[in-house]
Amino acid sequence: MNRQRYPGAQPFEKEQQEVFFGREEDLDHLRRKIKLSQLTVLYGKSGLGKSSLINAGLLPELEKEGDFVPVRVRFNAWQEQLSNEPVATTRAAISGNPEKKTFLHKIIADDPSLWRNVKDQFITEKGEKGLLLVFDQFEELFTYPQASIQLFKQQLAEALYTPAPQRYWDLLEDSYDRDESILEREELQLFQMNINLKVVIVVRSDRMHLLEKLSDYLPSILRTCQELEPLSRNRAKQAITEPAIRKGDFVSPRFTYSFEAMERILSFLTQDGTDPIETTQLQIICHHLEEKIKRTDALEVEVSDVENLDGVIEDYYDERISIILDVEQELAARRLVEEGLVFEEEERRLSLYEGQILRSFGLKAETLRILVDSHLLRAEPSLRGGYTYELSHDTLVGPVLKAKNIRTAGERAAAAEKQRLEQEAALAIERRKRRRAYLLAIIMVLLAAAAVLTTIIALKQKKQLAAGQEALLQSNFNLQKSRVINYKTTGAYSNALNLLDTIRQQWSVGPYHAGEFSESVLQEVDSLSVKYSHIQALVTGSRENMESADYRAAVDSLALANSISSDSYLLSLQENAVERLEKAFNDYVVRGELLKGTFDYQGAIEQFELALELREDARVRKLLEEVQSLQ
Repeated sequence: MNRQRYPGAQPFEKEQQEVFFGREEDLDHLRRKIKLSQLTVLYGKSGLGKSSLINAGLLPELEKEGDFVPVRVRFNAWQEQLSNEPVATTRAAISGNPEKKTFLHKIIADDPSLWRNVKDQFITEKGEKGLLLVFDQFEELFTYPQASIQLFKQQLAEALYTPAPQRYWDLLEDSYDRDESILEREELQLFQMNINLKVVIVVRSDRMHLLEKLSDYLPSILRTCQELEPLSRNRAKQAITEPAIRKGDFVSPRFTYSFEAMERILSFLTQDGTDPIETTQLQIICHHLEEKIKRTDALEVEVSDVENLDGVIEDYYDERISIILDVEQELAARRLVEEGLVFEEEERRLSLYEGQILRSFGLKAETLRILVDSHLLRAEPSLRGGYTYELSHDTLVGPVLKAKNIRTAGERAAAAEKQRLEQEAALAIERRKRRRAYLLAIIMVLLAAAAVLTTIIALKQKKQLAAGQEALLQSNFNLQKSRVINYKTTGAYSNALNLLDTIRQQWSVGPYHAGEFSESVLQEVDSLSVKYSHIQALVTGSRENMESADYRAAVDSLALANSISSDSYLLSLQENAVERLEKAFNDYVVRGELLKGTFDYQGAIEQFELALELREDARVRKLLEEVQSLQ
C-alpha cells in the first residue's frame, strides 16, 4: 500500500513511525519521566505535535520494549444522549475481550470499575507487564457533566493508588470465616500484587489549569509535567528532509530540498525568526510539496516551488474540499465542516456521528469517505458502533472559519440581490398589467401615447437591468476585497498586492470592465495598493531595524504603519518591537548602574545615553546628570 511521507494536518499514526523525525530528544525525556513517575502530564500548544509524539513515538517504543501494554484513550467532546461516560470509554479501551473472565469474577461477579479492568489486564499478563494508559486530548474530559468528571477522577484514583479495594477484602474475609477458599494460592498471590499502572495525560497548554479540578483525588497530577516545545530550526529541518529520502512503498519518489527552498520554508515557518515553528503547518506544507513532486516527477524541491506558502496553509481546506466533483455534494461537505464540525464561538473542533452527518447534512457515504481519504476529516470508532468524524487538526479551524465567512457573505449578498431583482420584476409585471388594461380602454384614441409609453417602459427596464448588473459587480468586488484584506491582516502584503494587480486587470480591460462603476473600483484598488505598499515598506524597514538592533526606528515605523491601517498582525509586530526596545533599554540602564558602582563613570555615561536614545526616562536622565557631575 502506497503511503504518504507527510501526514498533512492529521497527526502521525503508529504505522508512520519510520517517517517521524525531529522529536527524538522529547521522546527520550518523556520515556524517562514515565519510568520515574506513576502519573505524567504532556502539555503543549495546539499544532506542535503532541498526538504525533504519542502515536508514532511513544507507543511503538513501549511495544518494542515489552514492559508495558500501552492503551490509548480518547473521550471526544461530550454530546448529550450520544457520548459514553469517560469511565466506560476507558474500560472499553482496556478490555480487548470483555467476555474473557479472570478469577476476580469469583469474588465479585460484576464490578463496573476501572480498577477491575486494570487488574484483569494485569492478571491476564500474569503480573509480567504493566499497563500504560495514554489519555490523548484530555481537555475533552471537561466538556462532560460534572457528575461524569467526578466519577472518572474517583475511579482513576482507585486504579492508581489502591492495591485492592476494601470491598474485595471484605468478601474474601467472609469466605475464610465460612472456611471457604475462593482463590487458589497462585491467584491470591496475583491478587495481592500491586498493579504496575502508569498514566500519561496529553493536554493543550491553554487547558492545563483545568487539571486542578482533579487534584482532590489525584494530588500528584501536576508533579511530573513535560512541555512539548516548538521544533528548533535544526529539528524542523530534520523533520522536513528525512522523510523525503526514506526508501519504501510511498506515493512519491525519493526527493531532496534545495538549500534556498529549505531556507524559504524555515523562514516562513518562523516568520523570519520571530515565531515558534508549528509542526502541523510544517506537515501541511511538506504534504503539499510531496503532492507536487508526485504530479511532476521532479526529484528536488526548488525555491520556485515555495513562493506562496501563505496560500498553501489557507488553501489546504479548499483543496481538500475541491476533490469532490459533484457541486451539490461539495456544498453539503462545506456546510458539514463549517457548521457541524467547528464550534465558532470557542474556535474548537466538534465530532459528529456518521448517522447524524448523513441525515442532517445530506452527505453521501462516498463523499464522507473522500473527506477521510483526503485527510481533511478523521474517523474514530464509536463504542455505540459506527464511527464519529472530526476535523483532522485544530490548525484547520481558522481557515475553515474564514472560508465560512466568505461563503455565507456571498450567499447573503446573492440572496438579497435575487430577492431585490424578483421584487423589481414582480413590480414591473404588475405595472405592465395595469398599463395594458388602461391602454386597451383608450387604444382607439391614444395610439400615439401608447407608443411613447412603451418606449418609456423599455428604457426603464434597461436601467433596472443595468442597476442589477452593477449590484452583482459590487458583490463580486466585495468578495475580492475581503481576500485582499485577509492577506493584509496576516502580514502577507506581497500576496495582497499581487491580488490587487489581478483585480486591476480584471476591472480595467478584463471581464468586469463596466463603465463608471469600474472606474470607482479602480480608484479604490489604486488607493489600497498605495496604502499596502507603504505599509509593506514600513514593515520591511522595521524588520531590518530590528536585525540591526535599531529598536527605536522599528517602533516608529510600526507605529506609522498602524496609523495608516491598524490590525492585529501590525499590533503584534509593534508590541514585539516595543518589548525588544524595553529589554534593550533595561539592559543599558542595568549596565550603566553597574559601571557607576565600579566608578567607571565614562562607561556609565555611554550606557545611560544609549538608553535615553531609545526613550526618554526621568530616572535615567537624573542618573546621567549625577554621573556627569562626578566625572
